[in-house]
Amino acid sequence: MTTHFGAGAGQAIEDGFVLAAALGAPGAVRKTLLAALRAYDAVRCPRAQAVQRRSRANGELSHLRAGAWAGVGAETSAAGGFARAQLVEVGEEIARMMDWAVDGSVVEDRERVVEMVRGLVGSV
Repeated sequence: MTTHFGAGAGQAIEDGFVLAAALGAPGAVRKTLLAALRAYDAVRCPRAQAVQRRSRANGELSHLRAGAWAGVGAETSAAGGFARAQLVEVGEEIARMMDWAVDGSVVEDRERVVEMVRGLVGSV
């Protein structure tokens, strides 16, 4: 996880919350441990990977290497030579990148994993 969203620690806390629920769910017994961990992985990895990709993209934008900033040199940057349209475009791009913060819910992730693990009861 890169630092450009300040989301690494939050992702770790969410992961711990969901993992604890997976391991404590009915159906999580020694024989189903690997399947319970796979359920956790199936639910949490896509979100964490999406946040990581967006964090990296936000860093590229913040360092003037992507989006409307691509191709802006140090001289132009230092002189503040940006068109208003560039600034608007970058602002909109930053807003889109932050959608992850309100899309989905760690509580929903927890419920999905618990349900998946609960379904393992019959497989023992």
